[in-house]
Amino acid sequence: MSNAGKAWLRRVEPLTSARPDPALIPARRIARQSTRAIEVSGNAVHVVLADRQRQYEITLAVPAWDKRETSVAADILQKARLAPLDDLPDTLLNHLREHQVDLTPRLEQIEVQPTSAARRHTLAALYRLIQLLDEEPQRALTLRTAHARAEESDRVESLWVPLADLNAAHFYSRPR
Repeated sequence: MSNAGKAWLRRVEPLTSARPDPALIPARRIARQSTRAIEVSGNAVHVVLADRQRQYEITLAVPAWDKRETSVAADILQKARLAPLDDLPDTLLNHLREHQVDLTPRLEQIEVQPTSAARRHTLAALYRLIQLLDEEPQRALTLRTAHARAEESDRVESLWVPLADLNAAHFYSRPR
């Protein structure tokens, strides 16, 4: 699992809790088997889930870093020089922690819509977000930036080449 995914997972499943939250098990099942769609736009994560023959739409509004945190994170990231699709190195996360900049917000800071969503559905949406951040770790950074725009958070998709655009006959041959 990527460092970004682990950081978010630790927020959902804290190691210090006295006993596990009973909603975690059904939430993991729903996230794994019943996620219909996930879309990230700026600081908002929209997840469509199916549970018990009903569809639920959950929107998570992830709070952006404040000005101080944004400035510190920008300085640290400028020095890190991350390659697209790379995981977030431990040193980067340690530098953020040393400067009191949290990669993950506390769960109570995340605004959930609708507010009447069942806890298992909110947790399932968070688990699905964790899966996405595990696949695309740098999205964890764009989620926390105040000026996150849909184009920035979709930057990673633009790096993929559709398989139809590849010429299989010449793909493994040496360039001349």
